[in-house]
Amino acid sequence: MRRPVLFPLIGLSFLWTQALVAHAVDADNSYQPIPEGKLRFIDGGSPATLELALDQVWVRPAGKRAFVETIQPLASNAKLYHFVSAREAAAPGDECGMVAYLAGRPRNDSTIRFVTRKLTVRLNEDARTVESADAIAQELGMEHAREEISINGWTVFVIPNSADSIPVADLVNAHPQVLTAHAMIGFRAATKSCEETSPTFVPDDPGHLDPDIGNAFRFGAMNIPNVWENADPFFGAPFLFRPYAGLGSIVAVSDDGLDWDHEDLINNVSEIDQYDFVDLDRDPDNDGLHGTNVAGIIFAEGANAIGIAGVAPQAEGAGIRWDVGITDDAGVIEVIDHKTFKFDVHNASWGMPDGSLVASAPGPAVLDQFRRNSRGNFALPYVFQAGNGN
Repeated sequence: MRRPVLFPLIGLSFLWTQALVAHAVDADNSYQPIPEGKLRFIDGGSPATLELALDQVWVRPAGKRAFVETIQPLASNAKLYHFVSAREAAAPGDECGMVAYLAGRPRNDSTIRFVTRKLTVRLNEDARTVESADAIAQELGMEHAREEISINGWTVFVIPNSADSIPVADLVNAHPQVLTAHAMIGFRAATKSCEETSPTFVPDDPGHLDPDIGNAFRFGAMNIPNVWENADPFFGAPFLFRPYAGLGSIVAVSDDGLDWDHEDLINNVSEIDQYDFVDLDRDPDNDGLHGTNVAGIIFAEGANAIGIAGVAPQAEGAGIRWDVGITDDAGVIEVIDHKTFKFDVHNASWGMPDGSLVASAPGPAVLDQFRRNSRGNFALPYVFQAGNGN
């Protein structure tokens, strides 16, 4: 089989207005969301004094287990609040929150705690129905997370950003139908340390290291030299657990074919999700030079001393081969509608060549299909090329 070369090319919130939150303000008018120093929480049903860790956060990527992430030490609880808020805004599908330890105790698995985006709320006797709890939560810009209220009036509210669970607890406490509310604290059993599970990502692929045309050179030229290094201001270390590394995501690559058993792709290919609309089988391999290069840019395995490192080396990919010269709506719809429930992104690097004097727009049926596949809780993003030539 003729092997195409993977060229070292580079393809590269939930908005919640806290109108009801009474923010504390420092003397210099800067936002002071939470107090400094030690804080009091309800820990396992009993009051406890905790200290927020200014050098750690917890992260739960969408659909994955949570882990503790070490960050550059911050100067204050307020700085930590802003960091966690920005981290969640940068990856809306992930959860991120503050880590705390029992005050005055050594840091270990028995003293670590996690500030979640949940509030434990006790309602007045006349508000202890699901309907009342739903209404109160909605009034406060939150969600009610339980299908029934406990006999003592306890239930759980969920807020969009875990960083707000401490200041928002005061807001909920002030509601006339609430007896008490406090941020819910998680325990060690729910997490997994990144230091135990995450190898350092150091690309050693020839196409990355080439001093003249490699990815490392191109990153520097684009002034993003740290894209694969552990210097990200939001996600910290290690790279392979950052959302944009592709962990847990599957990318559809519709193109002229895909050499899916290429040695730099095979470990990241989801064979069961592939299809060939030309030969009508599950093998999209047709020595597709363009499709194979596109796939390599996206999800080529990294740090394996072969070819290049994809921009999302943790992602899985699936090839969808079709006749890219077809322009009728029925043919396009067939391709873009393939297994939409399985993919997180559909890459479509096909279209008119650069310099074309005539270009056609998608027909009404294609646009309708895009709308159907790209709405709701499982919207599928389609990525098309900005150009299709040199």
